[in-house]
Amino acid sequence: AQHIIKTNYAGELNTQREQLSSSEFTSEQVAEVTEEVAPEIDAELLRKYIAHAKRNCYPTMTEEAKEVI
Repeated sequence: AQHIIKTNYAGELNTQREQLSSSEFTSEQVAEVTEEVAPEIDAELLRKYIAHAKRNCYPTMTEEAKEVI
């Protein structure tokens, strides 16, 4: 949930900076907040990884795991 809040805050700062001529935030502040919410893994790489896993990985649940669930 904290990541979502940070992402929304970064978007609000960026929008305010773009739309208002007298924004109270500097471009450096906006860049710093935006950098904090940058994803760890590139979205395209993640998409390819998930597609690969769907095609090649077939996990089976152990009896012990079935009992826990």
